[in-house]
Amino acid sequence: GIIHSGNVIEGFNGLNLRSWAREECNLPLALENDANCAALAEYAMGAGQGSKALAVITLGTGVGGGLVLDGKLWAGNHRMAGEFGFLFIHGIHTDRPEDEILSGHASTRALCEVCQEPDGKIIFEKAAAGDARMQQALDHLLDSLAMAVYNIAYTVAPDTVLIGGAVSAQESLIPEVKKRVSALTPSFSVDLTDIMTIDSCRFGNEAGLYGALANWMLHRPESPSTRLSPEI
Repeated sequence: GIIHSGNVIEGFNGLNLRSWAREECNLPLALENDANCAALAEYAMGAGQGSKALAVITLGTGVGGGLVLDGKLWAGNHRMAGEFGFLFIHGIHTDRPEDEILSGHASTRALCEVCQEPDGKIIFEKAAAGDARMQQALDHLLDSLAMAVYNIAYTVAPDTVLIGGAVSAQESLIPEVKKRVSALTPSFSVDLTDIMTIDSCRFGNEAGLYGALANWMLHRPESPSTRLSPEI
């Protein structure tokens, strides 16, 4: 239950969230990272049902992610697996590498900051209407996201990659990402889009909430298994 590092909320690092929540609520609980919850939701109840190797990428304030492999959430060493937002996509060009990770290139927050707009939907609409500046910023996000999918494909080899967050509701997002992933594929290799499903999360921006339910059902005291069931 201890949060060791990596948080932007003051006072969270070092906090035993499990102990705090138990004292405050006096109820049984199960804790999990929000992006991991999104992956659990999509595997158990959403667009990832039946997947043997599922990767979920969430776009929001940063870029999050989760992996469900053979029916089990894969957290990895120090629970760092699936933190796709920390990938370097375009190399390092400044003395602040932390500003150049994927979260700085493909998150909805980064897109809105560059375009000086309050939300991603407006940016998609303006780009579709012919705004060149919005389209350039959007192209950068899509290229960065496609590179991340490409790298994940050749590292984890998922059969399904799902993209979540509010921006995933944009109809053009998935076709554009697939087109870019296909274009990245080396001439001597199979087209990744032919062997891997790339789609949006069924639960969109609420995948984390559904995943919190799936995580609770997985870890509740009477749960008979540590393996997720698509029948949840």
